[in-house]
Amino acid sequence: MLKTLKAFLAISSLILFAITFPKPVNAQSVCGEQLALDVFNCQTVNPPGREFPPYCWRYVQYYDFKDCSPTNGDCKTDEAWCGSSTPCNTSPFYELCSPGVPNLHCDSPFEAGQCRLGYINSCRSGVTCNGCAEARFDCWISWEPTPTSDPGPTSAPTPTPSPSCLNITFTPDPIDIQVGVSANVTATVNTSPPGSPVDRVEFSIVNPAIASIDDPPVPPHNDLTFPYRATVTGVSPGFTELRATAYMGGVAACGYGTLVDPVPADINVSNASSWWQVKNGDVIVNADIISPIPASCSLPVCDPAFIVTPLGGYPGIPSYAGGVFDVSSGIPPGTVSSTGWLAQASYNAQTDYNYAFFERLVPGDADRNVISVADTINPNYLKNQADSQFPSPDGYFWFFRTGDLTLRGEPTLASTKVILFVNGNLTIDGNIKINPGTGFFMAIASGNITVNPGVENPGGGFDLEGVFVTNGNFTTSSAGPETDDPIQIRGMVAAYGMVDPNKDLTDNSTTPAELFEYAPDLLFNIPPSLQLKRTRWKEVAP
Repeated sequence: MLKTLKAFLAISSLILFAITFPKPVNAQSVCGEQLALDVFNCQTVNPPGREFPPYCWRYVQYYDFKDCSPTNGDCKTDEAWCGSSTPCNTSPFYELCSPGVPNLHCDSPFEAGQCRLGYINSCRSGVTCNGCAEARFDCWISWEPTPTSDPGPTSAPTPTPSPSCLNITFTPDPIDIQVGVSANVTATVNTSPPGSPVDRVEFSIVNPAIASIDDPPVPPHNDLTFPYRATVTGVSPGFTELRATAYMGGVAACGYGTLVDPVPADINVSNASSWWQVKNGDVIVNADIISPIPASCSLPVCDPAFIVTPLGGYPGIPSYAGGVFDVSSGIPPGTVSSTGWLAQASYNAQTDYNYAFFERLVPGDADRNVISVADTINPNYLKNQADSQFPSPDGYFWFFRTGDLTLRGEPTLASTKVILFVNGNLTIDGNIKINPGTGFFMAIASGNITVNPGVENPGGGFDLEGVFVTNGNFTTSSAGPETDDPIQIRGMVAAYGMVDPNKDLTDNSTTPAELFEYAPDLLFNIPPSLQLKRTRWKEVAP
C-alpha cells in the first residue's frame, strides 16, 4: 500500500510539473498521453433549519482523463471543463422577510432592521451558485518527433501570455448603510490565467463627507492579502462611490485609474431611523415597545440603552403586553438598560384614571377659570390670568375649556401651579416651563394631546415640563422627513390610546427624537384633591 501511495504521489508531482511548465511542440507534433485532472463542480448548499444563509460549495465531481489535441500550435485538451484553477461564479440570493421578527437570515443587520420595520419585504441571504468558468489546460507531452533528413522549417514556440486583470467585482454592490453603520466590502479580482498573483488592492471613496474607509485605516487604503476587503462607514446621508485598483507586477492592472473595468461600487448612505428614549422612569404599555436605537449610538457620545440610568440611581423598568420588544436597529432586542430589567405583563386597573375621574376630584371650593375667549390662547395666557387673581384655597389655579384648545406655550410659569382641563383635543404649540420643585403644570384632555413640530427650546434644556393625561393619543408631530429638532419632555405622560412619537431628525445617529425624563418632584406637587385616597371606617373601642 505504501509503495502504491508513493508511486501515485510521484505521478501526481510529475503531472503538476508538466502542467505548470508545458513543453513547446511544433505544429507537426502529435500530442502525447492523456491529461489527468480533477473535474470540479459548484453547488448551492442550503443549511438545514436556515441557521446560516445558503453558500456556494466547490467540490470534486470526479477524477478523469482528458485527451489532448493540437490547438493553435499548442497541445490543449480537446474539451473544456471546470478545473482546479476556476472559481465558482455566484450571485446574491434574496429571501422573503417579515415585519416584527428578527429576520436573522439576512446578511446585513441594516436590511434585517428594515425588514422588521416593514420597509422592505426581501433581503440578501447568502449566494446562489452559477457554475464555474470553463478552462482549457496544457497537456503533458511525452512524445518527441523523430528527426528526418529534411525536417523543414519549424514554428517558433508559442509564447506564454503574461498574467492580466480582467475586472473587479464588489460584494455587496450597491453598498446600503445607515449613518454611523459599517459594512465589510470584498473586492474580487478576476485574472487571466485564473489565480494569477495580485500585489494589492487600493480602495478610495469619491466623497469622504458621505462615507469613510475605516479599514485599512491609513490612506492609501491598501489591502495586501486575499480576500481584499474594506470596511466602509456611513458619515452623512447621500450617495457616493467606492473605488478599487488592483496592482499586478508593480503596476495598476485594472479598476480605478486604468482602462480595464474602472467601474466603482455604489454607496447609498441613509439617515438612521428616528428613535425615542426614556430616562429615570418606567414605561408601561399594553402593546409593543419599538425604538430602533441605531448602532451609531455608543458611549461616551450616546447612551444606547432604551432607559438611561441617572447618575447614582437605578433605571426604570419597561413593561409590555404585546409580542415585540425591540430597541435596536440591528439584532433585537438591543440594550434595555444598565440592569436589563424587563417585564412582559399587561396592565389592568379597576379604575380608569382619565378625564372624568380627575374632573370628579376637583375640590368644591376651587375657583373655576373658564377659557372661552378663543380656540387658541397666546403664550403666557395662563400665567397672566394667574398673576391677576388669587389662587384657590389649595394654592392652585384651575382652568377649564369645553371644546378643542391650542396652547401657544407657557414658558414663564416659574413657581405657579396650574391645572388645565380640556374637554376636547389639546394642541401644544409652545414651550411649557416651570421651576423644578416649586412649580407645577398638569393638562388633562378628554381627546388627544398633540405636540406641534415647532415646539423647541432654543436656549437648551427641556421643551415641555408637566403631567400630561389624555383619554386618546399623545402625539409628537413631524414637519416632514429628516426636518425636525429633538424634543425633551420632563414629567409624566399617560395616554389611554397610545404614545405616538413621530419626529424625524436631520441626523438620527446619536440623538433620540423624543426624550422622556421622569420628574418625581411633579408627583409630590400634584394637588391633594387629585391624589387617590381610600377611607376605611372602623369602629374602635373608646
